[in-house]
Amino acid sequence: MDLSNGWELANPDGEAMALETISTGDGYRRVRFLAERVPAVGYRVYRLENRRAPTAAAPQPANLAENAFYRVTVDPERGGVSSIFDKQTGRELVDPRSPYLLDQYLYVSGGEGTRLIHISEHLPDARLTVTPSGGAAAVTATRAPWGSTLRYQVSGLHAPEIAVEIQLFDEQKKIEIVNRLKKAPVSDKEAVYFAFPFAASDPQFE
Repeated sequence: MDLSNGWELANPDGEAMALETISTGDGYRRVRFLAERVPAVGYRVYRLENRRAPTAAAPQPANLAENAFYRVTVDPERGGVSSIFDKQTGRELVDPRSPYLLDQYLYVSGGEGTRLIHISEHLPDARLTVTPSGGAAAVTATRAPWGSTLRYQVSGLHAPEIAVEIQLFDEQKKIEIVNRLKKAPVSDKEAVYFAFPFAASDPQFE
């Protein structure tokens, strides 16, 4: 949400909410916060108050973030997550045998005029080409009031800007990954994927 400079959020008890500043503009800043104890199919009220905000910590160059549950490592040269280590189970969750990193952008072409698109015995089989994204630029780690965030940017075929955000939470065993990309228009048949090569010897799906 956007807050005018000098304004903060308070919970129903009047306590100031811990905010993370995402970006700043002319007279305002874009923030987010962790809303807790929100009832199912319900809501919780927060109010605006005019008070001075604490100074947020500046992002620091880093390719690793961790909490009590996970340690996440980004490979800056290849532009993806090379490791997610589960501290509670002692397991590596990313398959090291995979040719692609976790959350790596993949552009797939080669389906135009083939049986993959049109079911016809007169058409040839598809010869697909998979092109992964390149190296990561400006990998930073930021400490938020509720956890840690890794941010970096990569570029891929027909996607010149891909902004990646990986969040770890201090009190929750989960990882949130957000990808925002600018995709160039292409008239040929194409596909875009984000790879998730988990290390599972006998995976079960439901």
